[in-house]
Amino acid sequence: MKKLIYSAVIFMGAFCVQGQFDQGSILLTGDFNFNSMSAKTTMEGGGQTNTVDLPGAIDFGLSVGGGYFVVDNLAVGLGIGYGMNSTKIDGDDGDYNKFTASMFMLNPFARYYISYSDRFAFFTQMDLGLGFGGIKDEERIDNVTTTEEQSLSTFIIGLSPGFTYFLNDKIALDMRVGFIGFTSTSQSVENENFSMKDQNSNFGLELGLNTLTFGLTVFL
Repeated sequence: MKKLIYSAVIFMGAFCVQGQFDQGSILLTGDFNFNSMSAKTTMEGGGQTNTVDLPGAIDFGLSVGGGYFVVDNLAVGLGIGYGMNSTKIDGDDGDYNKFTASMFMLNPFARYYISYSDRFAFFTQMDLGLGFGGIKDEERIDNVTTTEEQSLSTFIIGLSPGFTYFLNDKIALDMRVGFIGFTSTSQSVENENFSMKDQNSNFGLELGLNTLTFGLTVFL
């Protein structure tokens, strides 16, 4: 029995992944990220203890895409995705302020693989992202709720590193973390009383958990 188990383990680890990156191969990708944050501060003094809830936040993202290996190890493709960020600040007597931003993304990409072993490969991905969405700012004070909405657009170009772990010769798990590149974001508000447009641009390196994504890739 032990010999049979050992043989099965050796067989599972014996495949070679080099053919997946050959010219003419196809890859299908899916990425997912989710972050939830909550915090509170407790203060003690004068025989009393007060606890204050700090703003909580949720980040969510989902994308799918497909690519074609134009040469060995280099695939180009197109992805689509959706992202959402929500932050809520609770006040007294049911008062609150809730900020929600959501966006749909169109993402042409190029990914270059470097095989490390039979199961592992490193890759670098260049993304060109175009996004369109909106921001909703909802506030409740003294049982009166007001809402302000803004349109949102973004342009992103940059590089992100990652690695791939092959479960078998067709299916692999991906992880990406970090981003270096250029981001431009535009927000605008228009109503009967006024209009406003705010634009921000940034070039830099990010290594936070908000850049961490896990995905699944299928090679055909």
